[in-house]
Amino acid sequence: MNVLPPRFIEGVHWRRLTSDERAGSPWKYVLLRDVTFDYSPPAVATTWLLKDRDGILRGLIEPRDITVCRGYAWNGCSFSPDLELLASLPHDLLYQFSGVPGFPATITRRWADRLFGALTTTGLGWAYRLGLLVGSWVCWGAPPDGLSVQKMEIKIR
Repeated sequence: MNVLPPRFIEGVHWRRLTSDERAGSPWKYVLLRDVTFDYSPPAVATTWLLKDRDGILRGLIEPRDITVCRGYAWNGCSFSPDLELLASLPHDLLYQFSGVPGFPATITRRWADRLFGALTTTGLGWAYRLGLLVGSWVCWGAPPDGLSVQKMEIKIR
């Protein structure tokens, strides 16, 4: 899988949540602007909207890219140091929405893990991928309540 990693700068694209903002939530980081990951080959043939329980758009899956939207909060690399924060961003989004009715069947756990691997930048990427292989299956397909996935229909006149 070829992925063009976007720029990802603390204070520009994301920031750490304060302990008051976290207030018992597992989320540690929040996006300050949309971040798009360009990849090939295409994973889907149309656009899918990923919305939270309040109807707020948290991500888009399109034929050649995935966008994680401003305001999305995530926990980084679960059970390990957050050395691959950029790789964890789309990975967490895909895992969070997997299992929601309407989630595109072509986005599989293996595909999401390969995307994570393609975005790793440290020499420890192999260790993170091994951790995903061993433990991430528990979270795939077990979304929180209230999330929705919509296929965006485009009508051409």
